[in-house]
Amino acid sequence: MLWDEIKGNKAFYEINRRKTILLKISNGNFNPDDDNTKIIDPLTKRNDVLLKKTRTRRTFKIINEGHKFIQSDDAQETVGELTPELLTSGKWKDMRFRKYDLNLQGQHVDRIGRHPLRYLIKEIREIFLEMGFTEMTGNYIESAGWNMDSLFIPQDHPAREMQDTFYLEKKNGYNFSTEELALFRKFGEVHVNGVRGYSGYGGSWNIEESKKMVLRTHTTPNTIRYLSRIKAKEIGLFSVEKVFRHESVDWKHLAEFHQIEGAVHSKSASLATLKWLMRYFYERLGFSEIRLVPSYYPYTEPSMDVVVKINGKDVEMGGSGIFRPEVTKPLGLKYPVMAWGLGLERLALIYYGLEDLRELYQSDINWLRNFKIKI
Repeated sequence: MLWDEIKGNKAFYEINRRKTILLKISNGNFNPDDDNTKIIDPLTKRNDVLLKKTRTRRTFKIINEGHKFIQSDDAQETVGELTPELLTSGKWKDMRFRKYDLNLQGQHVDRIGRHPLRYLIKEIREIFLEMGFTEMTGNYIESAGWNMDSLFIPQDHPAREMQDTFYLEKKNGYNFSTEELALFRKFGEVHVNGVRGYSGYGGSWNIEESKKMVLRTHTTPNTIRYLSRIKAKEIGLFSVEKVFRHESVDWKHLAEFHQIEGAVHSKSASLATLKWLMRYFYERLGFSEIRLVPSYYPYTEPSMDVVVKINGKDVEMGGSGIFRPEVTKPLGLKYPVMAWGLGLERLALIYYGLEDLRELYQSDINWLRNFKIKI
């Protein structure tokens, strides 16, 4: 009678069923079935009554092919490494060495290290340092004098306009030292009157224009600063640093990029030597086909552009040439100077098989981990 009353009350009935099953589990007498599972599942979800573990049992049996392998020579113990102990003891004579399959896929390890551009910069630095060049550094912010006047770029040149150059808002401008003022007066004289055998631009030249502050548009001011200190010493200089241009950004133009700067002050500096050096540099990076075409720059004569094909289009990689006397004479240099300024990011386009400069600065983690050299 009592049981019928309990069974009639569903709540008490379920509680007693659960207690009964828990007692069986505790005593080790529980056999799961479909009905019991319906009761156990809610208890395992509570995480404070039952802990459910699933065990997998695997059975292995040797088949006929396995018995044949046991009897074969391939089943003999093999050695994967020739150790000093095996050599000194003479046991290597009786050992069977494991064969290596060089075609097997190795374990994949995600790349952790340099950014692709930093890797390419490292390669470029090694090339120039191996050739005996001296690395130079400079500042992002320059005076218009060092950035342009020292390179015989006239003060009314279009490159100085706001649409091409980033100017800093500073009322007082750059503070030239006494030595710098004397040097820039020489540059100003050359701008107006030229040097022996070469006419200047005429007109007037204003030191206040030279004092304006800019984000450097190229790293050639580094070269001029270093050359102004050496006079008669033969030397090779290089740098790989950032420059800034007021450019419309597209697949081959950036407003902020790196320039591969270089110059050689030597009695053997010539256009022929410069051609050889440009070809040698690009060949070291894997570029066997480049074109050197005549060009124009205010501070070099003769001048050349380095051109390669990207996606079927001719793309200028950078400029080069021999510094004009209007640049070297005020510096008091003894020998000719051959110089170049090359774009790092455009070089990286081909080096890594990309189609757009902007891809170098996107946060594509998969590419950064797995990038490969394509040339």
